[in-house]
Amino acid sequence: MLVAAAGLLTALAVAPPARADDQATARQLFDQGKALLEQGKFDAACPALEASVRLYPGSVGGWAKLAECHERQGKLATASREYVQAQGVAREAGDAERERMAGDKVAALEPRLSTLSIDRAGSLPAGVRVVLDGDERDAAALGQPVAVDGGEHRIEVSAPGYRSWATTVTVQPERDVVTVPVPALEKIAGEGAATPPAERPVAAKPATPPAGQPGPAAPAPPAKPDEGAGEPAAEPSRLPAYLLFGLAGASVAVGTGLGIHALDLKSDYEEQPAAETADAGEQATLLADVFFGVGLASGAAAVVVLLVTGSGDANAAGSAEPAQAGARPALVPVLGPAGGGLAGTWRF
Repeated sequence: MLVAAAGLLTALAVAPPARADDQATARQLFDQGKALLEQGKFDAACPALEASVRLYPGSVGGWAKLAECHERQGKLATASREYVQAQGVAREAGDAERERMAGDKVAALEPRLSTLSIDRAGSLPAGVRVVLDGDERDAAALGQPVAVDGGEHRIEVSAPGYRSWATTVTVQPERDVVTVPVPALEKIAGEGAATPPAERPVAAKPATPPAGQPGPAAPAPPAKPDEGAGEPAAEPSRLPAYLLFGLAGASVAVGTGLGIHALDLKSDYEEQPAAETADAGEQATLLADVFFGVGLASGAAAVVVLLVTGSGDANAAGSAEPAQAGARPALVPVLGPAGGGLAGTWRF
């Protein structure tokens, strides 16, 4: 018989008798689970029957009905273990008929069971722990088939000083045989064994030639770069010119708005003269002049920057002769209380 059948909980046979109130509650749960089972509601029936046998583990009918529920639910390995439990409880109670009936159920289920074997593919260290679906297994029993229900099963193997190994396998509900090899665990560096140092490459020494023979020619020194050849000049950026054009456009737009506002204030003053209107009109006019001056200066400066960067591009692209130093024009924005403008200069 498989290891699953050997998992009989014989401790229940010598369990203390259940209290009267526990037996009454267990009877209610049993009746509830039985009714749900007859309706085919296995997911609700099985938990009720499980609660019943926990309260009254000496009930042969409770174990037999729970096993039937799990069998109809497709959990054949669980049902087989519960039929074995019912058989043992019936034997302790001297109920030979129900002991025989439970034994027949175990024998009928055995060829239908799916099994899972955990084998050693390599040597396992001392202190190894093997856990199947959260339950620790005896490492000495590795390789023996264990009856399991269909579905996914997780296997975890660990040992002190070694990296843990885990895997998940899927088992079919009936007559499936699955074997999982456990590889040799990888030892963690520093846990009882020193990590060997990394090897460093050693430069090979030239062989010494025999006496009387010339040695190998010394390698020629690397050629020096041409000192006259300079690195190509960096291409001048035109970003400042674009920023100046943007500033010029924004200044002209603001100046235009202020000029229109000044004209509106002038019309208001002509219709209804007021000191406040006159002051506001003068201030708007002054600001409009300032912004127009800034726009004009920014636009002119942008043109100069474009001309300078354009000549720099031409020199860098094809001129082999150095640029001749000469006069260079420059425009400087000038702002004053009455307006703004540009001052032209020449630099030599």
